[in-house]
Amino acid sequence: MPTPAAATPVRALGMPDPAGYRLLREVGNPYRDGAEDDVLRIIAAASDRASTSVEMLAAASGWAQRYHVDPTRANILRCIDLPAGARVLEIGAGCGAITRYLGEQGAVVDALEPVAVRAASASLRTVDLADVQVFVGELADVPAEPVYDVVVVIGVLEYVGAGGADPAPYAEFLAGVRDRLAEGGTLVLAIENQLGVKYLVGSPEDHTNRVFDSVEGYPRGGRARTFSRRELERMLQTAGLAPATRVAFPDYKMTRAVLGELPEAARSLLYRTPNFPSPDWRAARPRLADERAVWQTLVEAGLELEFGNSFLVLAGKGRPSPLWPAGQGGVFFSTDRRTELMTRTVIEAAGNSVVLRRSRLVEDAPAGKVRIVASDALYEPGTDLAVHLAAEGAAAFAGFAQPWLELVDAALAADPETAIDVVPHNLVLDDGGKLRVIDVELADTGVTRERIIRRGIFWLADRVAPLAPPQRWAPSKTIGDLMRELGGYAGLPPDGSWLAAAVADEVELLARVRPGPPAGLSAAEWRAQLTERTTRRIDRTLADLPFGDRLPDQLRQAQADLKTARRELATARKQLDAARSGAARSSALGRMLPRGTRRRALAERVAGRARKA
Repeated sequence: MPTPAAATPVRALGMPDPAGYRLLREVGNPYRDGAEDDVLRIIAAASDRASTSVEMLAAASGWAQRYHVDPTRANILRCIDLPAGARVLEIGAGCGAITRYLGEQGAVVDALEPVAVRAASASLRTVDLADVQVFVGELADVPAEPVYDVVVVIGVLEYVGAGGADPAPYAEFLAGVRDRLAEGGTLVLAIENQLGVKYLVGSPEDHTNRVFDSVEGYPRGGRARTFSRRELERMLQTAGLAPATRVAFPDYKMTRAVLGELPEAARSLLYRTPNFPSPDWRAARPRLADERAVWQTLVEAGLELEFGNSFLVLAGKGRPSPLWPAGQGGVFFSTDRRTELMTRTVIEAAGNSVVLRRSRLVEDAPAGKVRIVASDALYEPGTDLAVHLAAEGAAAFAGFAQPWLELVDAALAADPETAIDVVPHNLVLDDGGKLRVIDVELADTGVTRERIIRRGIFWLADRVAPLAPPQRWAPSKTIGDLMRELGGYAGLPPDGSWLAAAVADEVELLARVRPGPPAGLSAAEWRAQLTERTTRRIDRTLADLPFGDRLPDQLRQAQADLKTARRELATARKQLDAARSGAARSSALGRMLPRGTRRRALAERVAGRARKA
């Protein structure tokens, strides 16, 4: 049974601060991201400070502020079973995004943060949770007694050695964590993967902002350092812990999916579940390779646990960690929505059978016009229709348009509201070539057949275009061209006159699903922004997509253009030299002629130039 909160030794230490935390020691840590004061203001003004709060997200401006309040932050822990009443030490609490979630699960939380202004935010965000206490200090300030059931280290280990390769600081830190874990306890560790697939294809390293920096072993140094799976697990084993590794996409910061081992028949979920490309948080990557395609290749080679973008490691003391539920192959989330529409989907494997269990994150949130379709659905093996079209070309859709429309009609007859998600990118081809519907998640009011068709074609083109080289879609040059071609097979006007209605439909749905207007925008301005962004998808050129013109292609073209320019410059110089030589001869001849003759010659030259012009 968990020890009472007052019994954790650190709670008898330190001095209470008016900001709500207890001061163990003035650390003097200079690290700031510049958003701390604004985040404290956002938390202070919020009526909803829960881990799923979209109120605070709407008030955030820019990446740094959003990072501290986004509901997606807690997804990295929403995949584990945290026992109620567990004693948790969180190292590096930041502004309290994870601290808040831990407290909501009924844990007794000692949250450690070296930066006082951040600790103030974490304290304010958890002020209503009696079992949460925030401290200013570092691990060395916590008594080395084995009292914690869980120690949470998220986004911290990479900074422990100040970017150095010397293993000593990391070993000392992990040994300190082990000493504070109770027997049978778990270290929950999240960190970027040194060899993450996004880094392999050219995304700048998250800490140094240099392309290929971690893959090359940080030759220029930096303030942080990440590790490969092998190195990370070896460090944990040396510290006396038993690690079990999972991978997170797009990363541990804004997690969409946490993935582990799946039966062979369902391994395609490992590359079908994440969304690609992963975000580049600090700078855009050069266009070198398609992250989705490279990830699929790695999965098919059995290398998914080596090359996921981030690691979630559950390292048990004295025994394997019990926090990852038995039979759970992975979990994925939809949390970039209004609170009542946030979902968690568990991939549950039993032998060769796989079930997808979808549920709302906040069951008691009031439903709106759009609602979630909760379900326990058997995994449908097969080929995504979009993937099939990417291999065969747009004309192949001609054979699937009518079967899709029949599925739409059947869905409308059964439940018109859920028919909104019976769209081509939610269809798979089974072994017999028959279309089957998967992933019906949303239900909406006012659904019509025409609206479903417009929506289905719009998103089919948007999803399928990046899956193949532009030549596959010829003569289409833009996604809009592809929308018009695919729409023709489904009976839509081939001139694309339906696209404006499709955009309007989608903006209306987005306004119902997404959190409200962000900071600084009125409702009308936000809708205008949604309209502009949705319309922009139509105008994207296929050459600008992942399989389009890449950096080597652009370099070759630039080299060819430079070669042509040099030839043209050489020709122009010869012509200029010839002109100058001719002008010099004319000038010399003019000086030899009598005065009147010289004037006539000059007049003739001027007249000749005028005629040429």
